[in-house]
Formats: sequence, structure tokens, C-alpha cells
Amino acid sequence: MKNNKGFTVYELLISFTFLALISYSMLSMILNIKDKSYLTGLEFDMKTFKNAVSIKIENDLTTKTIQSITTCGDYCISILYDNEEAKQFSIDISNKTISYGTENYKLPTDSYFGESMSVSTQTIAEVSSGRKNSLLIFYIPIEHYEAKGDFGLNLIYQYDNNEYDLSGFTFGVVE
Repeated sequence: MKNNKGFTVYELLISFTFLALISYSMLSMILNIKDKSYLTGLEFDMKTFKNAVSIKIENDLTTKTIQSITTCGDYCISILYDNEEAKQFSIDISNKTISYGTENYKLPTDSYFGESMSVSTQTIAEVSSGRKNSLLIFYIPIEHYEAKGDFGLNLIYQYDNNEYDLSGFTFGVVE
């Protein structure tokens, strides 16, 4: 009579192969989940930064009227509001900071300012006084080396250019 109390070499080999395949699949899934959670964290940090800066500026743009804007240096403008309060909006590219009024915001780690930063005005229609016919547009692209997406400042302020002429300033390198 034959003794069948153990596994054959082939049975052991097949079992170990299945275990290796399952382990490899699980490790691959775990690494994918880890990468996705890392990128999600980066995107969250970038969006939190964008919202923190935007909320402060948007609050002033929606509750106050801009009377004038003047250039105060490279990537710097001074905004005078109707309550005689002046706030500077500036960008320091080398230190990766945005300043608005008394607030300073440092870009998150491994992020940087993109190309084509601008703060500009645009008249959308020629109309009589008392109607908002022009736009003040803030476009400050902010990018990250790993996270993909639009994390920049995109703010628009609508105003009447017959009442306040906000043109005549430059935002960028002042020559």
C-alpha cells in the first residue's frame, strides 16, 4: 500500500506560485493606493493654499470699490479702495510667496509660479456711466512638480471704467 501523507513537489510548486502571484498583486495594489493617496494629499494642500489666498482677496473685491491701482515694483501693485485703505498685492518669485495687505502666503513644497502671470484690465462694452463695463483680471498660475491641475489664482473684479480708470499700471518686471 502507498503512503499518501504528504504533498508532491509539483503540488508545492503550484501552491507557492499561486501565493507569489497573489502577493505580487496585493503589493502592486498597495503601492498604487499609496501613490494615489500621496497625490490626493498634494492636491488638497494646493487647493487649500489657493482658497486661502483667494478668499482674502475676493472678500475685498466683493465688499469694497477699487478707486485706483498703481505699480509698486516688479510683480507688485498697490490697490486703493473706497475707504482710503491701500493694500499691496505682490509676488516674490524667488521666495515663492504671495503677499496681499498684511498677509503673506508661502507656496506649498515643490510648487512654483507658472508662466504668463498677469493682472490686467479689459473693457467689455462701451456704455454710459453707472454700469459695470470693465474687468480687472488676476491670473497667477501656480503649478506643482507632481500634482496636476489648475491651482492658480483666477480672480475677476467687475467695475465701471467711466467712474474709475484702473488702467495705467503694469504687473511684471518693471523696466
